[in-house]
Amino acid sequence: MIRMFVALCLVVALPATAQIYKWVDDSGRMQFSDKPPPEAKSRSETTPTAQSKPKSLQVATHSGYQSSTRSSVGASMSDTDPSSTLVALRSLLERQQFDELNLQLQRVSDNVKQDVTQEPVEAFIYTNFPIASQRHLALTNEWISHSPQVYFPYLVRAHIYYAMAWNARGGGYASDMSEQARTGMHKYVDLLKADVKKALLLDGYVAPAYMLLITSNSMAANDDEMHRYYKLGTTRIPASYLIHSAYMFMNSPRWGGSYEYLEEVSTYANEKAHLNPRLGQMSADVLLQVGLDLNTAKEYEKAIDVFDQAIAIAPCARCFKYKGDSLRKLERYDESINAYHSALALNPYKAETYYSMAWAYRNLDKYREALEAMNIALNISPAKKSYLEKTSKFTISLAKYNARNATTVNRISADDDYALTQKVSPRNSELAYIWFLYFKAAGDLSSGFTELEKAIAYNPDCFKCIKALDNEIARYNQDWPRILELWKPFLARNPNHAEALLEVAGTSYHMKDYAAMRSYAERAVALGNEDALQFLK
Repeated sequence: MIRMFVALCLVVALPATAQIYKWVDDSGRMQFSDKPPPEAKSRSETTPTAQSKPKSLQVATHSGYQSSTRSSVGASMSDTDPSSTLVALRSLLERQQFDELNLQLQRVSDNVKQDVTQEPVEAFIYTNFPIASQRHLALTNEWISHSPQVYFPYLVRAHIYYAMAWNARGGGYASDMSEQARTGMHKYVDLLKADVKKALLLDGYVAPAYMLLITSNSMAANDDEMHRYYKLGTTRIPASYLIHSAYMFMNSPRWGGSYEYLEEVSTYANEKAHLNPRLGQMSADVLLQVGLDLNTAKEYEKAIDVFDQAIAIAPCARCFKYKGDSLRKLERYDESINAYHSALALNPYKAETYYSMAWAYRNLDKYREALEAMNIALNISPAKKSYLEKTSKFTISLAKYNARNATTVNRISADDDYALTQKVSPRNSELAYIWFLYFKAAGDLSSGFTELEKAIAYNPDCFKCIKALDNEIARYNQDWPRILELWKPFLARNPNHAEALLEVAGTSYHMKDYAAMRSYAERAVALGNEDALQFLK
C-alpha cells in the first residue's frame, strides 16, 4: 500500500500578507509578481470585475464550533486508504441498516462540532459516499422514510442530485449547453436545494450543506442565492474554512469573479482567524486560484512558483496537488509524486489526487504503485467512467510488465502483483490471458493452464484464449478430443469464424477424421482463409 503520510519540506517562506499581482506589460504579455506594477491603483480605487458581488461582508459573532487543538482525522477513517470508510458506509446502505448509518454519521457530526479540523472528513463522506445511481437514490428514499427526523439522508440524497445535475449539464462551457441539458440540470438543482433546506431545518450547523448550496447556485447562475447562503453559512458556522473555500472557488475568474474580490473574501475570513487559524491564511487560496489559471494557460513553471508561495503561507493540500500536476506536465515525475504525497498527507480524501499520482507512477513504469493509487481513486468514486477505464488499463499494464520480465522478476513480487490485479479487476478475461503468458514464460504451466481456463470462462468468445489452450494441450499431451470440445461451443456461436474453422480442421486431421477435416477446411476457404487449402490437397 502506498505510504500516504510524509514530512513536509517548505523551501519558500513569505510573510502572511504576501500577494500576487497580475497585469499585462507593454508588449502584451501577462505578468505575475509579488510587487505591484508601477501604474497600479490603490486598493480603494480598484473595482472588482464581478459587479454582482457584495461590496462588504458582515462579521458574524456566533460560532457553531468549539475550537480544539486535535489535528488527527476522524477515528473512522483509515490512515492509508480512506476509501475503506466509503465502502463500509455503502455496504450499510445496501443492506438497509439505516439505524447504524445514522449512528456512524452522527459520530462524524459530533466530531466536527467538537473540532473544526474534522471538516474535511465530513465533506469527504457526503461528497463521495453516495453514488449517482438509481439504486442509491431508491435506497436513500427508503432511508428518509425510515429516518425523517435526521438530516443525514436528506444531505446524501442532495449530493446524489448534485452529481445528476452535473451529468445532465455535461462538462462543457455553460454557453454551449443545450436547452435539454439546461432543463435537466435545473431539475436536479431544484431537487437538491429542497433536500438541503430540509437538512438545515434539522441541523443548521452542517458545513457540507452550505457548500452544496453555494456550488449548486453558482452552477445554475443564481449568484444572489449563492451569496445569501454564503452569508448564512458563515454566520452560523464562522469557523468553517470549507464554506469560505467553496465560495472563493466559485468566485474565481474562471467562474466570472476576480482576484480583487477573492482578496475581499480572504480579508473577511481572516477576521475569524481566532476561531480557526486556517481562516487567517486564506491569501494562500487566492494564490491557488492564480496558479490554477497559470496551469490552464500552460505556464507551468510560473504556476509552480505561485503554488510554492501559497504553500509558504499555509500547507495547502490543493496547492500541493496542482503543483504536482504542473510538475507532471513538465515530466518531472519524481517531484510530482512528492507533491501528491504532501497533498495526501494534508487531505487523504481526494480521488483526483490519487488519480493524478497514478499517472505519475505509470510514467515512471512503477505499475504496482500506479494501480494501488488508481484503485483508491476508483473506490472513492466508483461510478466515474474515466477511473473505470483507466483502472482496467493500469491493471493490464501491471500484468504485461510481469509477462515481459517473467524470467527476471521476483516470483514473490509477481505473486503480489497478481493478487492486486485480481482484487482490482476480477473476472477479466484479458487479464487472465496476460497472466497465462507470464506463468508460461516463468515455467509454471499448471498456473498457466488455470489462467487460460479462467479467461475462457470469463469470455467464452475469446478466440486467442481458446487457441492458446489448444496449443498448450497439443504440446502437453495431444488430447485432441478435449481440444475439439473447446472449439465446438465457440463455433456454435461463431459459425463463420474462418480462423476457428481452420483450427478445427487441423484438430480433425490429427484425429484422422478426414471428412470433418475437409468440411471445416472448405468452409474456412470459402470465408477467405487460404491457409486452409493445405487440408484440401
